[in-house]
Amino acid sequence: LIELLIFLSTMLPLFHLLNALFTRKMQHAAVPIKQKRFSILIPCFNEADTVMVSIKGLLDMNYHNYEAVYINDGSRDDTMGVLDSALDLEMMPIVTAFNNNTAHRKGCSFLKKSAGDMGVRAVYRSRKHKNFYVIDKINGGKSESLNAGIHFARSGLVVTLDADSVLKSDALTHMNKAFEKKDVVAAGGAIHIMQGYDPAYLEDGFDNKKRVLITLQILEYLKGFYIYKLSLSKQDAMAIISGAFGVFKRDILIAAGGFRKTLGEDIDITLRIHRLIHKTGQKIIYLPEALCYTQCPEDWRDLVRQRMRWQKGFVNCVEYYKWFLVRTFLFKSLTFHFFVEALLVGVCSCLFTVFTYVFVFVLAFGDIHTAAVFAVYFAFGVAFNVIYSISALGVSVKYNRYPKAIMKKVGVAILLDILFYRFFNLFMYLGGTVAYFWNRNKKDCWHKVARNKREFFASNV
Repeated sequence: LIELLIFLSTMLPLFHLLNALFTRKMQHAAVPIKQKRFSILIPCFNEADTVMVSIKGLLDMNYHNYEAVYINDGSRDDTMGVLDSALDLEMMPIVTAFNNNTAHRKGCSFLKKSAGDMGVRAVYRSRKHKNFYVIDKINGGKSESLNAGIHFARSGLVVTLDADSVLKSDALTHMNKAFEKKDVVAAGGAIHIMQGYDPAYLEDGFDNKKRVLITLQILEYLKGFYIYKLSLSKQDAMAIISGAFGVFKRDILIAAGGFRKTLGEDIDITLRIHRLIHKTGQKIIYLPEALCYTQCPEDWRDLVRQRMRWQKGFVNCVEYYKWFLVRTFLFKSLTFHFFVEALLVGVCSCLFTVFTYVFVFVLAFGDIHTAAVFAVYFAFGVAFNVIYSISALGVSVKYNRYPKAIMKKVGVAILLDILFYRFFNLFMYLGGTVAYFWNRNKKDCWHKVARNKREFFASNV
């Protein structure tokens, strides 16, 4: 069994690597495509330090046919004050704001609710930018905020965007082209770490511990988005549209029943849509050309909290969708990768880290034959992981290039990833699973990491 798992944990990453390397970049249309209208939903909870960056990012886009809807979910800081100062808000009648919706006839429960039932206290429109709106509601969690935004949205395409995230200026242009295909119902974009574009991060005075942690996450995201997700998308097996940046047809969100209260609303809505479109020929895709910048944790405490939450959300969705996953295991590539890789190979891929430390022990106390076997495995593992990481860098350059100064720092991160960071992820995988079952009733709340106030302009990247 161990040999089988080790074999799978080697061959499947190799398959994804080769699959990603032979992916073609999307070609631009010779004739400009008419801009579809997007409703961009930005749920906010205590985002006074970051929401200005979000607003500036939207205003800097080269795409103009959109509405931006900020949903203030009972923030306890000055989020509403910052929004008012930046947008010069004027109050709208709530009935007028929500009477555009006609989809409640389809039986979607959250659309049958009135604005008051959804906790909406007031709706505002910007005097400065007529396509910017703010919904102020009582605290109810991210899923309820997104559902209120879907209720309000006036467009057929809905973008979900974190309040600390900024879209690259052409991100919606790429999404606009992707949704020309009628069978596409949802799409995810690539995510880059915002700190990787911050000049302060490159300065000698920057905290070295923070720099190492940020660089490890940069490498992790590069491998995840430019190898793994790229490969899964080609197999119609996208299991997660990142909560930081996703695009959905509004009708499909309504048909799916909106966002469910859970710790992992992004994986949940993706699996819910997969279940809904099973056997319909419709698709969920991934666009590496469509880029979003987001902040990552800068200390280990926040990183642990984030990864524990991710794992709890994953386990919750395995439990919630278990019968759909079991029924489609032999017929749907999504289910195969979900079970085999996430549940089995996910743990086994960390065996290399364990073997690394065992190798040191064997060298000191074992016999020569056993040491030789471990040495061969260790050498192969190091070589493959280095090639995998370098390939991720190469593929990312084809789509979205980080500053060269960042690329120079990734070499050390590759070594630390092999020797240490994988071991950390194993503990998060196991710890998050145990924590979920230890307190399984805690399903939905804002689990926020510390964010720094940054002046970030995606148009200048």
